[in-house]
This record gives sequence, structure tokens and C-alpha cells, in this order.
Amino acid sequence: AATALLMPACAAERLVPAEIGTFNAPLLKQAVDHVRVVQNPDSGEPTTVLAVLDIHEDTGNQDLALRALKERAALLGADAIVGVEFHHEDPVGGSKEIETHLSGVAVRSKRVLVDRPYTVLGPVKVDAAMGQEEQGLRALEAKAGAMHADLLVDVHFHHDESSKDEATHLSGVAIKYR
Repeated sequence: AATALLMPACAAERLVPAEIGTFNAPLLKQAVDHVRVVQNPDSGEPTTVLAVLDIHEDTGNQDLALRALKERAALLGADAIVGVEFHHEDPVGGSKEIETHLSGVAVRSKRVLVDRPYTVLGPVKVDAAMGQEEQGLRALEAKAGAMHADLLVDVHFHHDESSKDEATHLSGVAIKYR
């Protein structure tokens, strides 16, 4: 199964709350309960990528960080968060407190490649600064658009926390329907 990103018709900004608890609507709570969290980058079915999510909380707030990750995904209409990574890391400034860091890709199930022949245009890769994952995803879309792609499939991201710049690497494969 492929993770896919539909090319947007317009480049509208998505509003995602910076803090959890911003929306306490019963429908949001219900949606949050139905968001699956998958460590594997493949959900087992074709999906549309909605956003790269990145959450940082104080030490010991793993449940709060997971809830925030699921809330942000639910607000975007996601069915699941795939490729979820859980890290404990030193915050900027090198204090002795360790942060809880959760990240993943919010996706919605979608039958995007069924019975549609396509041509693979090639791989697409971009790097984004830590905390700028959404801009990185938009840059990945723009690169695929410049290739005249109809769709990005097999979208992945990886935080490179071992380097000093802590870059986020995003990649995908651009395709064009025949």
C-alpha cells in the first residue's frame, strides 16, 4: 500500500492549534478516540497525507503529548497517524530537563491508485528545519508540482536528531496519471 499526497487545488493555509485543549467540542473528542496511532510508516492501505505533526512536551507528559498529536490529526480529518516516533531529548539550550517529543504523519484513508494507470516521474526530496515540517511538506508538494505530478506516493519523513541542524528530511515519489 502506498501513502499518497493529493496535490492541492489551492495553497490555502491550514489552521492547527498550537496548544491542546483549545477545542473541547464533543465531536472532536469522539474524532480523537478514532485516530489510530501506527509506528510503521505504512498504514496498510492507501492514504492521503494531510500534515507532518511534531509535538514537544515536558518530561513525563507522554499521555499529554500523545493526546495533542491525536487532536491535531483529528482537527485535520485524519484517520491515523503513521510513522509515529517517540523520543526523549534535551531541549534547546542544553538544560538538564528532558523533553517528550512525538512526531508522525497525519493521513486519511483513500483509494488513490485503484484502477488508474500511472507513470512514475521520479523521487522527490526536501529538507526542512526542525519545527518547519509543514513548510517542508509544502516544498515537497511544490517540487512534485514542478514535475507536473498528479500525486505524491510513498511519502516519508525522518528527523535527523544526530546532526547539529536537526533537519527533517521529507521524501516521496511523484506520479502522473495516464
